[in-house]
Amino acid sequence: MNLKRCLLVFILLAVLSTPALADTDMCSAPTVYVPQTAEGDSIPAETAALLNLRFTQTLQGANPGVRISSAAEIGELLRDEQERMAAGTDNGDIRVSIGQKVNAEYVAAFSVGQVGSRYVVTSSIADADLFIVVARAAVEAASADGLDGAVSQAAADLGDLSGRIRAHEKTHPVPPRGPSLSAIISPTSVTSEDIRETTTITVTVTNCAGKPVPDTRVYFEATTARGQVTGEGKSEEPGWYGWQYAVTGPDGTARATYRLVASKGTGAGKDTVTIGTDGRGGMDAAARVDIPITGVMLEARPTKPEIPPEGQTDITVTLFELSPDGDRRPLADRTLNLEKFRLSDGVRVIVAGETDTKGNPVTDANGEVLLKFIAGTKEGTEQMRILFQDVGRGYPDAVDAWVEIRVKKDEYAGTVNWKESGRMAYEYSFQSMHDFIAYDYSFSLTGHTIKEKSTGKEQTDASYTFTDSSDIFSSGYTPYETSPTGDHYDIVPFEEEWLVESSIRGRVNDYPTINRVMNEKFSSYEIPVSPYPVLLPATGAHSYDVAVTWFVHGTPHTGTDSGTIPAVGTLAVGGARPVTAIRMKSLPNLDSEDPDRWVRDTLMRQGDGINEKMSALSDARITGLMKQTGKNVYERSWSTRDAGSYHDTLFTFLDSDAIMDLEQSFTRDVTLRVVKL
Repeated sequence: MNLKRCLLVFILLAVLSTPALADTDMCSAPTVYVPQTAEGDSIPAETAALLNLRFTQTLQGANPGVRISSAAEIGELLRDEQERMAAGTDNGDIRVSIGQKVNAEYVAAFSVGQVGSRYVVTSSIADADLFIVVARAAVEAASADGLDGAVSQAAADLGDLSGRIRAHEKTHPVPPRGPSLSAIISPTSVTSEDIRETTTITVTVTNCAGKPVPDTRVYFEATTARGQVTGEGKSEEPGWYGWQYAVTGPDGTARATYRLVASKGTGAGKDTVTIGTDGRGGMDAAARVDIPITGVMLEARPTKPEIPPEGQTDITVTLFELSPDGDRRPLADRTLNLEKFRLSDGVRVIVAGETDTKGNPVTDANGEVLLKFIAGTKEGTEQMRILFQDVGRGYPDAVDAWVEIRVKKDEYAGTVNWKESGRMAYEYSFQSMHDFIAYDYSFSLTGHTIKEKSTGKEQTDASYTFTDSSDIFSSGYTPYETSPTGDHYDIVPFEEEWLVESSIRGRVNDYPTINRVMNEKFSSYEIPVSPYPVLLPATGAHSYDVAVTWFVHGTPHTGTDSGTIPAVGTLAVGGARPVTAIRMKSLPNLDSEDPDRWVRDTLMRQGDGINEKMSALSDARITGLMKQTGKNVYERSWSTRDAGSYHDTLFTFLDSDAIMDLEQSFTRDVTLRVVKL
């Protein structure tokens, strides 16, 4: 590094190390920028660089209350920035520093001119915003060797820059140093009702000393989210282009008008207007002004959002102002308009209060209108728009509310799910008589009913299945015809065994009833299942295998038979007792001459005996109301198990005991449910 380069760095470090003066009286120190004086015929480049640094150093030393920055200083910072970027250690601090130094308020410059062998150094400081020269100076040098001293003298002769700048800014207060903005609005809120949609924004501009600044422009954002702002004119300034502006008066205040635009919304809330003003050295000030909006609100609430065809409900319409803090003020004596063209044929809307000459409803002292809505016969969603249209406003800007009423048959769906099974073991013995029965069964029922509440009409889809199986054995003595002519009988031992299986099922669709399947009681519902009030057909069959053996003089004689008996009839199922009677109820009535009559009668007797023994069991929870488990949902479910047993001697005759053993049980799971559709 040559000597002149070292000297250049030394002087620059001296400038950079000069402490910045703290702000005085809340005002920042003036900032002065020294541009680079170019070399010319009179001085070489290296000399020009040294003179620039000398000029900057002298200004800084003589004016501790002023911030001085120079082109050379910024050049060094830029080179340092490049080196850091190349090394990957840049953190952005230098770029911020450069920005602060370039953003100067004043420009101090000097020039060197040569007349013969003599040199003339002139210096000046000018207002960078107003392009006004604040101070000038001129010094002569007899030779090039005296330029360094002449430049220092020219800088010193500019005088006390801080004092000169203060004096200059008193006579030229615009643009202000360190401006600040404060704003108030009057009235304190706006609304689209009662011609109160405007407010005046008053902005006060003060400088860093807190004194009002006259004759400066305040800029207002012209278009906001919900309004428009109008000042004294439209700005053409690049930084504020398209904004509205107003000029401050002697008291430092400027005014503009904010107007709420109803088409952008009428609800309560706030809008925000951005304001700004120019500051010295490009240090502009900005602020935001909140505009509270008192909304005009229209509410419409049907008492019943769902009604059946030809049903009716009240609609309460309320018109009010809603302030930003939530206060409501009813709007009385306002005319509303009802848009009925969307309603179906047969729908009627009756105004239950004051109307105008055209039949339009007028709000009462509470800002309310009561309407009576009567549905037609058509199902669907009815929509009606209700409007409030302020005087002088266009139809699209009207405040409105929508009412939706669902017209639907008041219907309920009821479901039954029933599963049941049971078994029995029976044994009886007395002397030579012996009876044995092994029996089991299963049953399931599902039902789905739709009920129209207004008429009580019900339609049910239901189905069931029933299966049972019995093994019945009997032994003892019976008369036996020993003569072909039928004149002589012997009493002979016998054995008889029946294997019977029943498979019964039935289904109905759209089974009609009126107020039988679902009953509303005590704000709840009941589905009776004792019995289930839907008659069900019986289809299927009873199959049997029978074998009878007689022992005549010790010789067995066996007869067998097998076949099926069709299931017929219409059944009522359910009840507290086990449903084993389904076998008997589904047997056909046969003529006495029918060859299957004896089988049918036998199966009937057997079924009656089984049913009698199983009827000792019972479901104690068969009746009861449902409980509400959700919105318009009612349910009842239960599980039952009952069992019985008997092991004892029934009687004794001629030293012979009649002994009976009986075991029977059944389980049942039932779920009942009603849902409003």
